[in-house]
Amino acid sequence: MKMVAVPAFFNISEPITFGLPIILTPMVLIPWSLPPVVTVLTSYYAIYLGFVPRPIGVTIVWTTPVFLSGWIGTTSIAGGILQLVNVAVSIAIWLPFMMAIDKTYLADEANTATESVAEND
Repeated sequence: MKMVAVPAFFNISEPITFGLPIILTPMVLIPWSLPPVVTVLTSYYAIYLGFVPRPIGVTIVWTTPVFLSGWIGTTSIAGGILQLVNVAVSIAIWLPFMMAIDKTYLADEANTATESVAEND
């Protein structure tokens, strides 16, 4: 996860997309599907209710970091703050699932190590 932090800061998600076995891991289905829906709804209602101004229609390079792209796109710091809130919400959705997957992988690794020690004896 440490290796994907820097690319993710610049909106490059390929390391996590291709590094995490998404297709063969049913436990990833919910966190893979839910954050986009939640963040779109959060953003829509934040703009609709007037907390964040509407985007100005300027084209922003896709690798512009979070917060900065929101600030430029809305010409308001509220756009950047909304992006940070969306990132925090996405992390909150992903974290329990990633911890469960990590726990499963650690248990599998421990079982494999135990079996290999038993075979060598």
